[in-house]
Amino acid sequence: MTDILRNDHAIQRALPNQYSELLQPACNGHALWAPRRTAGGGGALGDIGYIRDGSFWKEGNVYVDPPASIQPLVAPTSGIYRGEHFHMPIMQSSSSSTVSFQVTGSATPATLPLTSVSVEPRFILKRKRLAFLAPPIPTVRDTVSIANETAFCDWLTDNRHRLDPSLVVLTHVVRSSGWIGGVVTGRNSNASVSVSGMATVSMDASVEYEVARLALTQGPRPTEWSENDAEYTLIRQLHKMKLALAAGNSQQSSDTMTPSAGTVLMPRQFSISDWGQGSAGSQGMSAAAEDQAEQTPEQNEDDIDSVDDAGYDDEGDRTCLDDILDMVLDDNQDIDFVVADSRIVADFIQNSQSLAKSLSQLAFDRISRLDRSRR
Repeated sequence: MTDILRNDHAIQRALPNQYSELLQPACNGHALWAPRRTAGGGGALGDIGYIRDGSFWKEGNVYVDPPASIQPLVAPTSGIYRGEHFHMPIMQSSSSSTVSFQVTGSATPATLPLTSVSVEPRFILKRKRLAFLAPPIPTVRDTVSIANETAFCDWLTDNRHRLDPSLVVLTHVVRSSGWIGGVVTGRNSNASVSVSGMATVSMDASVEYEVARLALTQGPRPTEWSENDAEYTLIRQLHKMKLALAAGNSQQSSDTMTPSAGTVLMPRQFSISDWGQGSAGSQGMSAAAEDQAEQTPEQNEDDIDSVDDAGYDDEGDRTCLDDILDMVLDDNQDIDFVVADSRIVADFIQNSQSLAKSLSQLAFDRISRLDRSRR
């Protein structure tokens, strides 16, 4: 079977976005395709930087060393919670599909949460597309209070003309000693299939899809997973600003800034216990929402083996939040900037009357706008 990750540049660029968008409802945050060590700039609480090719790249920290010689945000004396251990189940984008693990080279089921044993994923697909993420132990989270989130928004608003608009600020992170995840694409058939050297997946008559493509992300080697360290940042919630094109150069100095109208979008007040569990639970969207999503033509057309990398530029990976903020600016011509927390994505999905205007459709609209602007 063709190694799609190694041989198809378009898929290499698109997979990180596809993975994070599919997992957004389950994770209630942006899942990284290629997590990096937190200590090496892979994303800690208050870090500001870019998400590129599925990894976070640190440019500074809002409390210690913000970029562009900007005045740092005063570190709060309370409302910061670090290193809280919690149980994180298998995160998956479909509630009707099933993900399980077996010890590599055997039929022995792997115990959960995962430990330092090599495992292989198994799938029962009820949907054409599935993304999943499973961390080994331990899993910890670093979070801030609602009041400190508001301070992030104020800081971004005050410095919006000095910061690159593609920068994001990390407000909540989930860390672990490693990860295994991926994007699975199915096809209609009731046969058995072997995926990239992995064991055969048997399907019965009640299953709608067999595994046609599997793109895995895993790191580091399971023997390096440690119960004593949680040094890789897997998921993060983030704050982001977005400037309307009419607002002019985002890097203009404070001496030349003109007054502008903007808005700050805040989500409902999640409790800390919600973090990592997702607005729709660990199993992702409801079955009804999945049915509606599969009826959206644009969602069905972006198969993993025929994906287009239009719109993936050097400014970094697109996030679900980018698409929503673009829509807000498009629909409100009287404002020239918007600042928001990525948790509004969950609210957007819940409150949207139709998923046809949600994540995949928004991305499709964005690419169409880019194409028109290039003509």
